[in-house]
Amino acid sequence: MREILHVQGGQCGNQIGAKFWEVVCAEHGIDVTGKYTGDSELQLERINVYYNEASGGRFVPRAVLMDLEPGTMDSIRSGAYGQIFRPDNFVFGQSGAGNNWAKGHYTEGAELIDYVLDVVRKEAENCDCLQGLLLMLLLDGTEVYSDLAHSDLNEPNSQLDSLDEFLRLLKFTILLMIWTSSLYPSL
Repeated sequence: MREILHVQGGQCGNQIGAKFWEVVCAEHGIDVTGKYTGDSELQLERINVYYNEASGGRFVPRAVLMDLEPGTMDSIRSGAYGQIFRPDNFVFGQSGAGNNWAKGHYTEGAELIDYVLDVVRKEAENCDCLQGLLLMLLLDGTEVYSDLAHSDLNEPNSQLDSLDEFLRLLKFTILLMIWTSSLYPSL
């Protein structure tokens, strides 16, 4: 079965990701507890693309959720579909970057990036046939993923050499990039 690993980061990516999972759950007939309540076999036909099946017939999203501050994670957990996610896949810091790119890139984000990559790697290694990543994040933000947006992966001393090697194993990567008007003022 072909599988996609969903990674969402920062306030923007997590808010869009939360809505994404609501829609995907509705399309596949998954309720707020992760149980299948649909009425069509078609809903289960490709459910393994985005979900892992856990014990008791429960479906768990193959997702990693990250942020530098716990507020966004708390709002997702307390939301309608917050309990369907694997608790270990919530990766967050305590203080946030406070709209300071340097703090997100060099201090707070640098402390979390290795843990984020470990969680992503663990999820990827549990796949039979990983086809790609679906990233939901704001590339102009200050969060832990600022390394993804602003690092030169070809630079020998890059912190993300391991991610670069990891991404080479994938057949393709799906990116959902949300650009702010500060990058494109004419929009």
